[in-house]
Amino acid sequence: DNALRSGQPGYEQYFRIITPAQTYWVHEKTSIQQQGPLHWHVMGVILDETRQRTAELEKAQTDLLVSNLLNQADCLLWQARVSRTDSPGAFERRIQSSLAWEFFIPHSELYDRLFGHTQPETHRSLIWLESNVPELTEITQNSLYAFDHDLPSYEHEFHYNSATGQTFCLHEKGSIQRVDATHWNVVGVITDATHQREMEDALAKEKEQLAVILSAMQEGVIASDRDGKIKYVNASAR
Repeated sequence: DNALRSGQPGYEQYFRIITPAQTYWVHEKTSIQQQGPLHWHVMGVILDETRQRTAELEKAQTDLLVSNLLNQADCLLWQARVSRTDSPGAFERRIQSSLAWEFFIPHSELYDRLFGHTQPETHRSLIWLESNVPELTEITQNSLYAFDHDLPSYEHEFHYNSATGQTFCLHEKGSIQRVDATHWNVVGVITDATHQREMEDALAKEKEQLAVILSAMQEGVIASDRDGKIKYVNASAR
């Protein structure tokens, strides 16, 4: 009615038709020709978009589920399409990476901690630079080696210095699927190993300090396990 009264050349709308057997999503588009003050000629086309709308709803539900899983799992998932930008050659002769990466990075809690509250789609790649990743050359060569030698995956740990001044220890594993001679699909998982490595470093320092104290003691110290196997003897005991 609004289209007719306002003199519009046509209108389109989406709506549902609910039947006992199924609910249909339809798209209606019309053209209007006014024949007189109160007369119009209307032609319309109705398309069945049930499959498309159902797929869109399922995708939205899947995206929400993945988002919730990522927030709970506290990791960063990414998917990339990789293509070679030069001709294959001996790995030892190639210093810089000759691979082009196009990333898809869904949002996650770990993403926020690393890069702040920016949207992942604004970054077409993971923000690894020599200025914020001291091991950039090593991890680049590690992944390049995996592609050159047709390996199914690669794995490494590295440090990331964020814009806020915090240093993270990250563990990354990439699974590689070859498409053809110069193209691959890669799925990666990055986890935050910072707390674990800090605990391991603190424990190592405590052990080192304890060893210094025990070696300086005048009393003899002998440590053994439950089976009686001697694990440590300090200088005085020897």
